[in-house]
Amino acid sequence: MFIEVKNIHGTSDNKPTGYSSWKDYWEAKSGKSWPTYCCARGCYERASLAGHVKKVGGTNEWYLVPICYSHNNRDTSYYVEESMMVKVN
Repeated sequence: MFIEVKNIHGTSDNKPTGYSSWKDYWEAKSGKSWPTYCCARGCYERASLAGHVKKVGGTNEWYLVPICYSHNNRDTSYYVEESMMVKVN
């Protein structure tokens, strides 16, 4: 199932407590290995970043999702695989 999300900008200075990176945090919390490809629907670029996103129309909860550089810099919403989202706050 895909969920519409929007990036949360200005989070690059935030660091996960007890983890060396957001990627490590995502792997630990999801119990999955880091995917090769971006989790945005229809994207086949490399998943190079753990992007901070929130659900469109949802609460103000933050999530991490493995995405490509291009999706991490989008100002418009897009869809990601819900099973790949890890709650941050």
